[in-house]
Amino acid sequence: MPVLEQPSDVLPHFCHGDLDAFEALFRRHQSEVYGWIVHIVRDPAAAEDLTVETFWRASIARTHALTLHAASGRGRDVSPPTLRSIT
Repeated sequence: MPVLEQPSDVLPHFCHGDLDAFEALFRRHQSEVYGWIVHIVRDPAAAEDLTVETFWRASIARTHALTLHAASGRGRDVSPPTLRSIT
């Protein structure tokens, strides 16, 4: 598989079940999603669990991500607001 360096590379691969793409998505957005969640729940341990659950749900809902990608325009990455909509 090619190296996924560009945001536009990640989502199509993720949607087709590529684990490397999932990891790239996780690494790219984990910190921002965690920060958003810890701001809400005020509990770092719970925020860690909820961050992992958010990405797990994103993985489960990856077919939905195809629709999000089409709606957001080609070449755009999944954003933390998009991940918030999954939770």
